[in-house]
Amino acid sequence: MKLSPLALPIFILVSTLGLSGCIIHVGGNNHVSDDEDLNRVFGDIEVSAYRHVDDVSSVNGNIELQHEVSAEDVETVNGNIDLGQQVSLTSLSTVNGEITAEAGLRVSQDVSTVNGDISLTKDSQVQQGISSVNGDVLLNNVTVGKDVETVNGDITLSSGSLVEGDIIFRSNDDNRWQNSKQLPTLKIDTSSSVAGKIILQRNVILEIDNAELLSKVERQYSQK
Repeated sequence: MKLSPLALPIFILVSTLGLSGCIIHVGGNNHVSDDEDLNRVFGDIEVSAYRHVDDVSSVNGNIELQHEVSAEDVETVNGNIDLGQQVSLTSLSTVNGEITAEAGLRVSQDVSTVNGDISLTKDSQVQQGISSVNGDVLLNNVTVGKDVETVNGDITLSSGSLVEGDIIFRSNDDNRWQNSKQLPTLKIDTSSSVAGKIILQRNVILEIDNAELLSKVERQYSQK
């Protein structure tokens, strides 16, 4: 096959990206060695239990880290991130996908997603912030060192969760989205707490039984 001068760079780029993915994780089932960067364009990445790796990233594929894995920055563009128990990371992010973690997660920086839910559970800690744009944030017995924020998603704190910064619902100027989805909801059970403020830059349904927390609500939008 003879390629035109225009097609040649594109062919080389696609071939290089595909090859790099195969080298790192052939067939989607091979486990990786320790202390290694894992970068994949197409396909899933799986790290078996008790391993240490450096950065883990995928463009089109899911990432799974099994129990007691430690890693640096873990991120994907189109794919879910699933974490086993006692996983330790520097940061955690996805654009189009969900983030789900079992008990004992430790993240020394931020957790973020654009279009996808974040679900963290028992005895997990995020030392900095958690953010989402269009996904829900569900925290069950989780401590967050800084702010938890979203635009269109729900935020739920339960089972003794603590946010040491603010909870923020960012403004949304996209009327099409507001007309197509019910208002976001903030749920905080009686065992959970927020050290900072509850800042609402848009209308939000509040399901908060604690009067002290209700006194922290600061509405920064027009209530016409």
